[in-house]
Amino acid sequence: MFPPRFYTPEARSWHTAPQTPWDLPPETAYHALVRRVLPGNPIRLFDGAGREWEGVVVAVGRRTVTVDALQPVTPLPEPPTPRVLATALLPAERLDWVVQKGTELGMTHWVPLVTARSQVGFDAARAEKKRRHWQQVAANACAQCGRATVPEILPVTPLTAFAERLAEWVTPPITWFWLQPGATSVAKRAPPMGGVVLLVGPEGGWHPEEERYFAQHEAVALGLAPWVLRAETAAVAALAQTAVWWSQ
Repeated sequence: MFPPRFYTPEARSWHTAPQTPWDLPPETAYHALVRRVLPGNPIRLFDGAGREWEGVVVAVGRRTVTVDALQPVTPLPEPPTPRVLATALLPAERLDWVVQKGTELGMTHWVPLVTARSQVGFDAARAEKKRRHWQQVAANACAQCGRATVPEILPVTPLTAFAERLAEWVTPPITWFWLQPGATSVAKRAPPMGGVVLLVGPEGGWHPEEERYFAQHEAVALGLAPWVLRAETAAVAALAQTAVWWSQ
């Protein structure tokens, strides 16, 4: 059982110039106070980039928390290669759930996609605000599940521009898999070399032009079950089932 864990990106600068004792940044202190930490309690901080420390609370004020004796700890292992989840836009609460569960299941990048049959529109004016919100959802999920590396939440991207943008985000080799009911299942496929992209369409399915786009990029159709899954269920099931490739 972990001590209470808190996402603290400011720990990156603390790491380069350690101070002891250290007053936690205001946002981290707020969350620690909500968790009712007390002097003498152990506490863990992670910076979201793969580093983690454990220390002890030495003082608690109305709005401040001071820690001391911070020592590095070995973080839990991360996937050895990129695991990119790209999902068609869905209603907001369902996308939050996808980001949360995807983080728990080891995705390294998440891309919200604009597809021909996306269920919701894309508001460009609010795009960055939504991206920051999803990034915080991922950070909160890391605090709960024990990961020290927060997945990267990438901008809303039209599927037609996905290949070009993907080359900016991850290093090849990487194999694309697009989810399609009735296609060959994970259990019958050999683990791919390098990273994977899992493309999850809207509940209206992929448009024929999008399927041709996948063919142009040598994407592989992947089946999860003999029946049709909701989009958010398919996203989580795909990550869970392909985790066996990572374990191998």
